[in-house]
Order: sequence, then C-alpha cells, then structure tokens
Amino acid sequence: MLLSKSVRLLLITSLFVSGSDALGCKGGDTFNGGGDGCNLNSVSCTEETCVKDMGGLWTADCPDPAADCDPLAPSDVDPSCTGQPESIDRGGKKMYRRKIISSEKPQDSEEGVFCHVTLELCDGETSLTQGVDSGFGDYYRLGATAEWCDYKGTDEFSYDGMSECESARSYSHVNPLNENTVQFIIKKETGDPVKYDCTEGVDCKFGMSELMCFAPVGSEILVSVNPDHAGVDTSTHYAYRPNFSREPGSGPYTFNFIGQGVAITELNPGSLSALLEPFASDGSFSTIKEVNYLWANSYWSNAEWVFEDGTNSTDLARAFIREGLKYGIRFNLMHSISREKRPEAAYPRTDVNIIGEAFNLTNTTDQDPNIKWFVVGSKGYKKSLYPQILEWGFDLRPCSAAAKSKGYPYCGPNSLYEWEVPGAAGLKNRERSAVFTTTAAEPTKAPTNAPTSAPTKKKLIGNNQIKFSSCKLELMLLGNSGEGYVPASFDVMDSKTLQQHYPAHYPGDRDNKDYPKAADVGAKGENLFWGLNDPFGGFAHPDTFLASLQPSAIVGPCAHRYDPELHIIFQGY
Repeated sequence: MLLSKSVRLLLITSLFVSGSDALGCKGGDTFNGGGDGCNLNSVSCTEETCVKDMGGLWTADCPDPAADCDPLAPSDVDPSCTGQPESIDRGGKKMYRRKIISSEKPQDSEEGVFCHVTLELCDGETSLTQGVDSGFGDYYRLGATAEWCDYKGTDEFSYDGMSECESARSYSHVNPLNENTVQFIIKKETGDPVKYDCTEGVDCKFGMSELMCFAPVGSEILVSVNPDHAGVDTSTHYAYRPNFSREPGSGPYTFNFIGQGVAITELNPGSLSALLEPFASDGSFSTIKEVNYLWANSYWSNAEWVFEDGTNSTDLARAFIREGLKYGIRFNLMHSISREKRPEAAYPRTDVNIIGEAFNLTNTTDQDPNIKWFVVGSKGYKKSLYPQILEWGFDLRPCSAAAKSKGYPYCGPNSLYEWEVPGAAGLKNRERSAVFTTTAAEPTKAPTNAPTSAPTKKKLIGNNQIKFSSCKLELMLLGNSGEGYVPASFDVMDSKTLQQHYPAHYPGDRDNKDYPKAADVGAKGENLFWGLNDPFGGFAHPDTFLASLQPSAIVGPCAHRYDPELHIIFQGY
C-alpha cells in the first residue's frame, strides 16, 4: 500500500511525541545494498516500516531515527529529473512521478481493450540502470498521483473517483531494457456495475488499468524504480531465480508456458530471453531446447492485434511475435480461444485434457525434471491452472505457506523459477537473464517516436465494431448526384498513399443529414483517413474535409459483416 503524505506525517509525529526509549532500525535497506548498520534508509523511520517493509530489526542497539527522518524527503537515490518521491509502496519502494509521452490502443472493441503506454525516464535512465529484468519476470509498480483520486470524468462519461487510489498495482514492462523509456501494455478492466451497485458511465469507480487507458499524454503517474522484492519472509512478492542453467551439459530443457491474454507482457520477454544464444559457451546447442507456449484468449481479436501491428512500436511483446519464425523448431506458439471457434486456434478453453493434448503429455508419472512450467494470468486463472498441471504428475508445490494460502506461485523441480532470498541479499549479485545481459552490452536507445494518441480502428455507424482482418473492401465515393467516382479497393490493414484527391459531394443519408460542401477524400503520408467533417481534428491534410463512403462491394471472408447500405467511417492504414 502506498504511504501518503498525511499518513507519513502521522507516523513521524507519533514516533517523536511518544517519548519511547531509544530504539532504531538495524539492517534492512533492501534496495540500496543492505548491510547491518543502523538506520540505513529513511524509509525505516518507524518500527513498522523497519520490520515489515525493510526486513530490519528494531533494536536498542541502534539510536532513535533522526528527528527529521522523512521517507519522502529528497535523497541521493532519487532519479535525476523526478524530484523527491511521492509515496512509499510495499517493501519500502519509493514511487516517483513519470510523464506519459505516448499512448495508443492497439485493440479497442467490445471484445477487449488493450492500451500501450510509454513513460518518460530521466537522461541515461533505463530498466538496466534500475535493475528491473523482464527476462526473469520482474515488473514495476504503478500508482495514481493524488489528483486522480477524485477524478469525476467528463460530461459524456463520468466516474465516482478512483477505487483504492492509494494502492499501487503490478505491471510487466515491455520496453527494450536499454531504451530510455518504460513501456507497458495493459488490458483495460472495469468493475461489474451490478456487483458494485453503480451505473456505468455515471457513478462507478475506475481502477488503475482504466486510468492508464484514458490518462492523456502529458499527465503523470507514480512508478517504482526497483524490482518488486520483499525484505521479509512472510510475503509472496520476491524476485525470481531461474530453476535452470545455461552451462554446457545442463538440460536439455523444455519450457512449457501457459498465458492468459495480456500475459504476453511477461511471457514474451521471457520467451525471447530463453531463445537467445542458440549455442552454449562451448559451441554446443543451447541447454534450452524449446519453448512451448499456449496463449489463451476469449476471442481471436485479442491476439490478432499483435500480429497486425502496423506501428513503429519497439515493445518486446509484439517484437517477439514478429520475429518468432526465426527460432524455427525451438518455438511453438499455440492458441486457445474460449468464446468462439477459429481456424487459427487448435484448442478451445484450456482444461486438464487440453493441457495434455497441447503439450504432448502421455503419462502421469516419472516426469522429466527438465520440463519447466510457468503460468501467467489473473489470480483465478493461476489458481485454476497449476492444480491441473499437477494432475499430470509434475513435481510442483507452492513456494511457501503464504503462497499455498494464496494459491500461487509454485516452485519445485518442474517450475521455471524459484524465489530469491528476501531482502537485499536476494538482489545483490543476482543472476541476469540473457535479454538483460545482451542489451546491457548495447548503447542506450533514445525514446521511439511512438504515436502520441490512439490510432482509432473504428467504426461502423451504429454500435458495431469493424473486424480488421485480411478482408478487402471496394469503396465508391459518392458525388452530389449520387453517382460514383473512381472505386478504391484496398486491404484494410495495408499502408497506402492516395496519389490524388477525389472531390465529392455527399447527398445526405438515411437520417436526412446533409453535407453539401465539396470535400476531398485524401491522405497524409501513409495514413488514409475517412470520416465526417474531419473528426480527427485536422490530423489529415489541412484542406481535407472528410466525406462519407459507401461500400459498393465487399470481397472475401468478411462480406457477411457489413450491410452494403451502411455508410462506413473509420481510419485505415
């Protein structure tokens, strides 16, 4: 939980008013090298923060903390451009303001909303300098700044503030580790209005994922600068330690991954790391023989946007999919689609039998300890999937009593990871993933010129969503007498540039609206834009008013999706 300024002041005040005997914090300091000295970190101003956050000892061997001990005071561990921290997260992590410099929605439909958000870092700062290793499953903690807590939304869509505004949430990062940004792909989740007794768009509360999807470029959120790693032995939040070795003669290992939806943010950097370095140090084949990856989604569209990425994104989640073929037989991507039948997906909803079929399991005894399992998804998904894997006889067990009570994570011979030890010792001289060491040898990359707002893949007039796929549309521009101009046929995901503008008058639609002005249907760069009266705010050519289009014919497998009488408004690529 984040420690707000008001709570922090209360703790400090109570500490020095109580008149207690001299006691101070010894040890702890998880994120700054540890040690066994006294009062090593300003976070440990009180017994609670010393013992429960930093894993230290509150003892008479150490003097009282200084009278000005303040967890949120400026210090030499603060990033160079952020100023002092605004909150303290679990484990004693300091949380700093970071600016959103890019935001897009690669999927935005009734079947799911995924948001790709890029945050600014200070000069020279990267995930490498922070020690946050996505190749071994590290993640950041994100929190709302105070001004979002009572945010009421807009006249068109309002909220009753933010749910649990002072709590941070965990998110895997997808940026190249040597890039001077931190990137996240987040699936938007909203609360059930029935469960929370509210009306959507009126008085429901929003959560962190929803905030990340609507927060505009230029706004700020709170971000940690360390891996999420507890200093005490009662937590379930520790950095991972690989349960495999790249030393020649080890293995050969088979990695079996099961991921739900946005699990690609953790599994794809991990898979990339596993498949790097195809040869071991002695010239033999890598000890990691193959990665079998079952990706579970509700709808095919939840996966499709990754394959159809038409941006200049550098994120590792999409880059790994784009480059997956180069790993040959070492990489096997499979799909499980639960709410529709698709020819691309070999499996329906994942269950114990599907696990056996997908991973070629034929017996439930004497399983090879070199088969390593890892499941990523929602809390409920992990609690459900691990016991199903156990039914096949693999040697897995909850990592601790706390993990058993929680339902995950699992350790053991057939687990991909074990835990690092609590506290500073678990982070000091820690083994690094291949993706970490590879990028550490490369120069720091400047921030990518990613889009600053979501390129909208929308909309049929009405409430239907266009399904972007390999379909083709033949469109005919309408003149002021209804006659057609030159038809244009194109794949909806193609990048094209129109070589000329077609003047068009639109004679009116079925709602008796009239747009009598002449209009250019044009393009800027490689982006085609269509719509009514330039809804994209001048993003197209300055002299372009955007006329409506009608499909004169619909070609290919998506013909059934459109009513030829409807007017289409959408942005193409």
